[in-house]
Amino acid sequence: MKKSLLTMIVLFTLGQMCSAQNKALLSGQVLKPEEVKSTAVVKRAPKADGTAGYWVSAMAYFDKYGAFDVSSLAPTSTQVELTFTGDEVTFDGLMNLGNFQLETKNEIKGHYDREAKTITIQTPGYAFNRRMKDYCVLGTLTYMGSQIYLAVFAGQFSEEPDENGQYGLETVDELVFDVNDDLTELTPRTGYGCYGFTVASNANQGFLNFYKTATFTKRPQEGKIIAMPQELRLSGPTVTVGASVSATVELSNIGYNETRFTCDYNADITEVLYGSDIIKGGETADITVNIYPTKEGTYENNLVFKSSDGTASTVHLIAEVGPAPDFSPIVKKGDFSFYFTEAKPFVLSSDITGSPVAVSSNENDAGGSSSLAVLVEVPAGKTGIVSWKGMNEGQHPNAGAYIYADGEQIVNNVYEHQGEGFIYLPLDQTLVFGPGKHEIVFTHIINMNSYLYGYSDKPFRVYVYDFNLELQDQADNNAMLLTPTADFGQLYIDKLSAQGKAHVSIINSGKEPLKVTGISTDGPFSGILTSEVTQFGKICDVTLTFESAEKASYTGNVVISTTAGDFPVECKCTTVAIPTDYSPIVREGEFSFNTDATYPFIQKDNYAYSSTSYLDTSKGKLVSWLEADFVVPEGMKGKVSWTGVNSSEDWFNFMGSKSFNDGTRIKIDDTIVREFCGNDPASSSAFMPDELVFDEGRHKIRFEYEKMLTAPKGDDLFRVSDLRLTTGTTGIAAMASDSPVLHSDIFTTSGEQLSSLQKGVNIIRSTHSDGKVTVRKDIVK
Repeated sequence: MKKSLLTMIVLFTLGQMCSAQNKALLSGQVLKPEEVKSTAVVKRAPKADGTAGYWVSAMAYFDKYGAFDVSSLAPTSTQVELTFTGDEVTFDGLMNLGNFQLETKNEIKGHYDREAKTITIQTPGYAFNRRMKDYCVLGTLTYMGSQIYLAVFAGQFSEEPDENGQYGLETVDELVFDVNDDLTELTPRTGYGCYGFTVASNANQGFLNFYKTATFTKRPQEGKIIAMPQELRLSGPTVTVGASVSATVELSNIGYNETRFTCDYNADITEVLYGSDIIKGGETADITVNIYPTKEGTYENNLVFKSSDGTASTVHLIAEVGPAPDFSPIVKKGDFSFYFTEAKPFVLSSDITGSPVAVSSNENDAGGSSSLAVLVEVPAGKTGIVSWKGMNEGQHPNAGAYIYADGEQIVNNVYEHQGEGFIYLPLDQTLVFGPGKHEIVFTHIINMNSYLYGYSDKPFRVYVYDFNLELQDQADNNAMLLTPTADFGQLYIDKLSAQGKAHVSIINSGKEPLKVTGISTDGPFSGILTSEVTQFGKICDVTLTFESAEKASYTGNVVISTTAGDFPVECKCTTVAIPTDYSPIVREGEFSFNTDATYPFIQKDNYAYSSTSYLDTSKGKLVSWLEADFVVPEGMKGKVSWTGVNSSEDWFNFMGSKSFNDGTRIKIDDTIVREFCGNDPASSSAFMPDELVFDEGRHKIRFEYEKMLTAPKGDDLFRVSDLRLTTGTTGIAAMASDSPVLHSDIFTTSGEQLSSLQKGVNIIRSTHSDGKVTVRKDIVK
């Protein structure tokens, strides 16, 4: 709805500027259909004497998606009826209007000159001061809430673009057809098409269609096949040795009766595919033509489509085949080979990152896929660690990436909901392979190309680069540290010490399961030990911790000891005094605050709120958070409450399931989470009472506003106030449950879950049979 309103504002502005600025009709002006559907061709029976049905085979500057190309013309077909009354000819159905329907229709009349063998339609050329009555008008329709009329223009587009890359239409005042003796064929001398103007203000709306060439063929009673285009030329960076190249031929039955057809061609590297060999009268079928080039150079083939009546229509296929692409520039280390699947191939480019990448080639397609297959061979007795970098740029669920390794899907973000805006998703991966040959396939899927329709100003694509192969001797216990450094960033110190976490990854390349056996401590840096094991080829994530009450810059080395050896991690962190005093939001008790360094909460009066409101999310989601830490004295219990408000887009319902877009997450000791979307209170009243009762020790509540939509709603923020902490030995303690415990979870003070009690402070969260939840601290010495 917002997009339509914006479009109408733009159109209104164009109308105001029309008389001052519009000097020409430009190629970039086009009516955009709201959705793309196949055009239904209506079968018509012959009319009375004086009326004849014609089949129009044309090459159009604009395809059915509104895309303009001065050289790669789109074949299009339509049906038109001509009624001859003396020297007057009336045209019905002069243009293929695609998805658009005329609400009122005018008669288009021409003059038939038997001596000159011509039919002429008066088509006054474009001038910014002309109005509806001055043009040859097909009729009117409603577009983007406004009534517009379609004017018929004759002429051709300029062969040279202007400084903005636009091609101007050069109009003439007459559309002249040459006709043969028996009126079975009509050929226009110029191109022709239609352009829309608003009825009320005469504002320019854009082209609906425009043909460069067209042929009118009188429709016979018997079925007869016509193929378009008559010359199918394939060239460009994707037509290479080793590629699978696909194109479409439009096959039309211009007769009134159905017909069967056959196709004769040289099947050496060519394949013609179709579902049925029958086409009903007046219908059109898309025929797929595939070629599989084996050598570079010019390849030619004649595709001869024959009707049941014995007539034939030939498509001359010409392919300019280039050499197989050399993808070695995207290899950083190791031996890799590349080949193509049946989808459109990836191509080599240096225009995206400034250095070579392999990029999908389907960014200008309405749909479909582009793929690249990568082969790597690991020698006997070795283990191979393969990595690469990459990026998926697009809009979900309109487009995305699949990645398969030896047939197993390891990435699928096509239907991962990320909001309606353009997003960037990294495709960096690290995989482990045993001896032998292995295949990795990258595929870019486009379901609906918003870039092609003009709704996105950035193309959808996938690109990969920096392929790297590390070889290790096979061993029972082996691993590789993928993140040798841990940067905790800048942490704030308030009333309590600053605490932080960082994650490092170790990939298991050994035959035996990998287990972390110990983590050393270096100053304020330490880690969390778990009893989990990691199988071959999987990644073990290790959580490192930081805690300090002093303001300083820290560096240190934490050693992670595993069954595959020791891995040192270089750690760094900076602590500074918190720059904002959040105490005005506290009504009772004492809290120590921490906030995000990039998007801190903003304090105003007696409340604080997230700072990302209406910021640009085109580079990915934004998060603004505020943590409130507190201490419950020994032997006591504490209870926390607050007032919170979330104002954002409501829950997104995609294919029957609700998805979180913009909104608030509230976490308690990193284990209890509530999510809020829309205009809802996000106060402590949304939690179970027991969830807000705490045993002695340090605890924290995290208010986190996450946003990813490019067009958010509401205030686009979370606001918190009235923060309270009450402690005591009675009353609050009575809220604890005496019913049997169903199960318990063990956590560290920083919120990481443990499989068993560890040395130091353990937080135990128990769920009871009466539904209550209790939290207690257990110290193991």
